[in-house]
Amino acid sequence: MVKLQLKLQKGTSKQAFANLLSEAKRAGASAVRPLFPSSTDPSLSMMYMIDAKSASSVDGLVKLLSQLDAVDFVEPEVKRALRKGAV
Repeated sequence: MVKLQLKLQKGTSKQAFANLLSEAKRAGASAVRPLFPSSTDPSLSMMYMIDAKSASSVDGLVKLLSQLDAVDFVEPEVKRALRKGAV
């Protein structure tokens, strides 16, 4: 499953967020959830993880969501791995 990270613009209304959710699902998102669900930091509470239904829907999701006024940024999740002995 491919994941995207999204940050909302400061001051995004509940209605704008609801529209974003609707558009995301229509464009191929299977789930949208907070990236830091228990954070009290205002900046971190504006960040979300989006699960794309398929790798083929990622480009369309990024293009669509990046055009919405409520979105500060949206990008594919960076794959990271820890390696033993790495500095």
